[in-house]
Amino acid sequence: MSLVTVTIDNRQVQVEAGTTILEAAKRLGIKIPTLCAWAEIGHAPGACRVCLTEVEGQRSLTAACSFPVTEGMVVRTNTERVRIARRYLYYRPPVGRRPLPKHRPYLPPDPEDQG
Repeated sequence: MSLVTVTIDNRQVQVEAGTTILEAAKRLGIKIPTLCAWAEIGHAPGACRVCLTEVEGQRSLTAACSFPVTEGMVVRTNTERVRIARRYLYYRPPVGRRPLPKHRPYLPPDPEDQG
């Protein structure tokens, strides 16, 4: 296979075409959180969505463990959008409490505002 150059968090790496974003990030020493991408547990990669990343030119966030890299791809692993999405995976507001705003990304309620 041919080598492609990918930029992850402003650092470039050359990897084989078809390598996942997660594998390319590991080569740079960039840690992306995962749950389902462990070979030891035998789950299908991409199922948990914990490894979401922002890829330039893509409309939605992408799972790093299942998305293959392409030549010139620019990936960001720790933007505010990514952090909010990962946080939302673990926190869902109780039914009837603070509906999802339509004008901005969802932010979990402040723990000190529980009065």
